[in-house]
Amino acid sequence: MPPPKRLRPGPGLAVLLILGATTMGSAPAGLRPEAPTAGDPSRTFQGVNRAVWRCVQAATIKEHGTVYSPEEAARGTATTDTPVGLVILDWDLDEAGQELRYTLRDKPFIITEGQVWGGIRESIEDCQR
Repeated sequence: MPPPKRLRPGPGLAVLLILGATTMGSAPAGLRPEAPTAGDPSRTFQGVNRAVWRCVQAATIKEHGTVYSPEEAARGTATTDTPVGLVILDWDLDEAGQELRYTLRDKPFIITEGQVWGGIRESIEDCQR
């Protein structure tokens, strides 16, 4: 029988360790999975005009490498490649009502909805200042 393979340090090992800690209940609070909800996968943010939206796009492209498709449109898809998988959201900007609605289409199970919505809220609030 061949000897067992050794795990090498790197992002995969870090994810494995976090997953193991999460299933054992000792992961950091921000990484613990949320209880499943039957809620709406969408959130609407108020006070978002074209200038705020462009600021949010620029900030998330720079900070997270988010790809907006189509970039200049009032609605489309935002995709962010994280170390643990893709986060995919649809967006719809209502310029007249100054509302931005996001719908969460997909995310890695290790990333909580709260982390996604909190990050978006923080980016919007930063751009509204």
